[in-house]
Amino acid sequence: MRRDYFGVSFTNLDDETSEPQQPTLSISYTGPREKFSGWLNQADGTPLAAADVDVSFRLKRPIEADDSKGVLAVTNRTNGEFILEVNLKTRDVLRFIRVARRYGNLADDEKHYTLHLDGPAGDVAFEKATFLVYSHTGELLHQHSLIPSGVEL
Repeated sequence: MRRDYFGVSFTNLDDETSEPQQPTLSISYTGPREKFSGWLNQADGTPLAAADVDVSFRLKRPIEADDSKGVLAVTNRTNGEFILEVNLKTRDVLRFIRVARRYGNLADDEKHYTLHLDGPAGDVAFEKATFLVYSHTGELLHQHSLIPSGVEL
């Protein structure tokens, strides 16, 4: 599936407030319907649950680069298949993760952010606690990732 079929927006990123809102990563699909149908379901046709979906970001260049970009991936944890991939600026993703971490800490909420997917197969929202960030060489960047306490990778 082509990455340009997706639009991405971030909401609730005001990290200055004392009462933060849960940040949301919204991804909308605008491509052909037949390319998307069934991707948000298990093999038996049941819809994916939040625990069945992983979110990660893989850098294309070193994180220090001013124009650093990467690929956001949403995958099916059960079978490892990509649900979608989309190109994003690194600074936007890292800001989102910082705000999600702050929200989880201040709100004492296990679910740090919402992943909202909107496409021809339906409108789905998952509350998530993990968002992994990998360097351009494939190393997990713990300090930039959102990893719940007590989880070892």
